[in-house]
Amino acid sequence: MQSTQCEQRNQSIIPSLLSQHGAVLTGDVATVDLSTAENWFLKEMLLEVIRAAQNDLSEEDLAYATGIGGSSKVRNLMAKLFNSYFRPAQSVEASHIVLAAGGSFALTALVEQICNPGDGILIATPYWAGLDISISIHTHGRILPVNVPLDKFFLPESVEYYEEALRTSSMRVKSILLCNPHNPLGQCYPRETLDVMKEFCRRRNLHYISDEVYALSSHHSNTNRAVPFVSALEMDQTGINDQVHIIYSLSKDFGCNGIRVGALITLNKAIRLSAALSTHSQVSSLSTAITSRAILRPSFIEEIADTRRKTLSQAYSVVSSFLYTNQTEFIPAYYGMFVFARLHNLGTDFKAEERLLACLKTSGVSLSTGSSYHFNEAGWFRICYAVPITQLHEGLKRIAFGVRDYLTEMETSLSA
Repeated sequence: MQSTQCEQRNQSIIPSLLSQHGAVLTGDVATVDLSTAENWFLKEMLLEVIRAAQNDLSEEDLAYATGIGGSSKVRNLMAKLFNSYFRPAQSVEASHIVLAAGGSFALTALVEQICNPGDGILIATPYWAGLDISISIHTHGRILPVNVPLDKFFLPESVEYYEEALRTSSMRVKSILLCNPHNPLGQCYPRETLDVMKEFCRRRNLHYISDEVYALSSHHSNTNRAVPFVSALEMDQTGINDQVHIIYSLSKDFGCNGIRVGALITLNKAIRLSAALSTHSQVSSLSTAITSRAILRPSFIEEIADTRRKTLSQAYSVVSSFLYTNQTEFIPAYYGMFVFARLHNLGTDFKAEERLLACLKTSGVSLSTGSSYHFNEAGWFRICYAVPITQLHEGLKRIAFGVRDYLTEMETSLSA
């Protein structure tokens, strides 16, 4: 006999995941995966420093981690990372940090502390579908989607859409969540918008969650159009400092998704201690040993930054040139490792989007649809480009084939 939760997952969530990512989840090597946000350009560098660090492992590294919130060594190194690169208004201390098995579990632990079952969190669409798992599957919070038009998404007036969603909601809303830099739009919120959002939270007594897992994955160069990243740590938090929480992870910026080291940063001591209880013993001692001895060494942080910027810039140039050449609408990206593109204008015909996705799969390429990111316009897809360049070229070629086959199929059905 299955639990109600198991039955619900098998009826709705799992079929949806398989429809979007079936080839990836089942390990189909014949499919080019441009759906997973993972930086493959950094892995060779990481392997070199990790192999060297293995020689320094000790018996202590096979023991339980000590300290509240996870390894004290890693939390100290993370504090130095934030203080050096996130320009915090108040110095981050190791005691402000709780480690978790990746950013997703850091978010899950936080949601546990601020939401009762059924409480809502405001998130603008499109947003990364994994947030549904952290908020609504691992815990019992609910996401209240805020449909902000793309041309107003990062502007201060976007707060009006949050206000309206809050006013018309039948659920109790406890927080907003901003992904900054944004996934899947690849841009940052300007400081004036962040200030408006912070004031909205203060006025409405809401928690402010800032998901900053792509903070260091900048690849713009000498362009006035790119809005620079501003961390919630950098903002003046007067009157709301106990309600501002930052989620970070090494996965994206350091190309080590499988290491599973994430962090919750908050000045709220009660939330921090309770979250530490939720994440206790989540992070492997070997993961923290690798992190402290290899990944978060200051010299390696500087070394990897240059490689990250150059390789992401090169890959983005390839994918943006492809989209321009094929006259495909897309949102210019300056951060992260993905671009949000409208492969075909389908209005709100999500059945047609399913058919287009099927043609892409048949052509041997895996992408995520905008509708899986809760976007209310059909035909948009997230294309991840931090893969080997030859693989990227092949994947883009297959996208062109898939779109061509879809258009041919539509013309045939219309003429029949």
